[in-house]
Formats: sequence, C-alpha cells, structure tokens
Amino acid sequence: WAQAVALVVQMESLSLKPDTITYSAAIGACQRGEEWMAALSLLSDMASRRLEMNSFTYTAAVSACGKEGGAWSQGLHLLSEMAAGRIAMTAQLHSSAVSVYDSAGGWALALSFLSDLLATSHVGVDIVTVGAVMKTFRQDGEWTQALGLLREMARMRLATDAPAYGGVICACELAD
Repeated sequence: WAQAVALVVQMESLSLKPDTITYSAAIGACQRGEEWMAALSLLSDMASRRLEMNSFTYTAAVSACGKEGGAWSQGLHLLSEMAAGRIAMTAQLHSSAVSVYDSAGGWALALSFLSDLLATSHVGVDIVTVGAVMKTFRQDGEWTQALGLLREMARMRLATDAPAYGGVICACELAD
C-alpha cells in the first residue's frame, strides 16, 4: 500500500495527473493493507481534484474502514455519501457494508442492512453478502438468527454451502 501511495505522489512530481483508475487502485492497495486512514486521504485528494468516484473506489474505501473496528463511523459516512451521490451499490459493496454495519452495531445492524437490501436493491443479494451477515451471527453466538438466515437462504434459492452450515454450527457452539 505504501508503494502505491508513493507512486501517486511521484506522478504529481512528474506533472502526471493521476485519474480515477489510478486513485482507485491505490485505495484498493490501502484496503488490502488495512490502512483506512491512507485510503480516506486518497479519497479526499480525489474529491479536491474533482475526480469521479465510482463504486469500485467506494467499495475499497468502505472495506478499508470495515476492517478496522475504530473506523466504522467513517465507513457509515462513506455509505451515506454514496447514496447522496447516487453511486450504484454493487454486490462487492454489500459485503463491505455488512462489515461496517457489524462494527457499528453488531449483528442486528448488519441484519437490518440485509433486510433493506432484500426489499429495495436492484442488485441481487449474493452468497458473499449473506455469508458476511452469517459471520456476524457466528461471532456473537446468535444461533437462532443464523439458523433463520440459513432457512432464508434456501427460500432465496441461494446455494447453502458448507461454510454456511459451518457458520450456523459455530454460532451454536458460541451460544450461551
């Protein structure tokens, strides 16, 4: 991630203008390095340069915020900024958002987000998004919620794979 950020800075010193793709790739590197502050700094640079921020850009930034528990408020801010800017939600962004909502309020907020998606999203809810919600149940030992989501997966005709069943079993194990 540090090398990617350094290259963006170097481009500036060579009078080259980094574009949306360049910044998005650097933000993605920050996300993989779990460097949410660097990701948000690059996002801020993009805004000051009036570069278009697309769903890939936001997905990487939101994901960076979701990986660090203390950055959930920034992740929530990015999600609301996306909605205001009419940036399209993607399946990848759904699972990143679940991580942010989980950090912000635990499984109940993540489940509420999933329910909203099911009611309003034009992008289909996929196994990755449902799996991210299942992970929140597993972490909190919410076996009844996990079992209910497993049943809902079958109703939605999503493949119920071994990790989905494993998530429910782990939630049962962690239950009080």
